[in-house]
Parts: sequence; C-alpha cells; structure tokens
Amino acid sequence: MGSVLSGLFRRFVVPFFREHGKTLASNALKTGVDVAEDVLGGRSLKESAKKRLPEGIKRTAQSLIRQSGSGVGRRGRKRRKIRASTKDIFA
Repeated sequence: MGSVLSGLFRRFVVPFFREHGKTLASNALKTGVDVAEDVLGGRSLKESAKKRLPEGIKRTAQSLIRQSGSGVGRRGRKRRKIRASTKDIFA
C-alpha cells in the first residue's frame, strides 16, 4: 500500500506543487496576513480564521483555474507575407 501512495504522490502531487507552488504560497501568505490583521484589530483567531480561510481557498481555486498549464505563455510565430507581383509574366 505504501508504494502505491508513494507513486501517486510522485506522479500527481509533486508536479502540481512544482507548477502552482508560487500561486499557492502567495495566496496562503495573503490569507495569513488577513487573519493577522483581523486579530490585531480585535477579533478572535477562531472567528477570523472561520471568515478568512474560505475566502483564501476560493481565491486560490479561482487563480488556479485561470492559470492552466505551466503559466508560461507562448508567443505566436511571425509569418512573412508574400506579396503577389503586380507584373504579369504572360502579358
């Protein structure tokens, strides 16, 4: 059973965190800052966490849905236009 979980972890979880790690970390930090601001403002930690954690999860999910793939955009290939000659060779 352990090798199955290990393979699953290496195959799906590790690539997911490699691809989306920065997004997850920045959203977790933002949520933590929001909770800390609430606590410093006088709210209890429990009350603030109940409010802010679902908001942070929703924000993270929306940003991951928007960012599909690796997040690195590709540039389109430039194509040269070939102009048709105005001179007719049969005229």
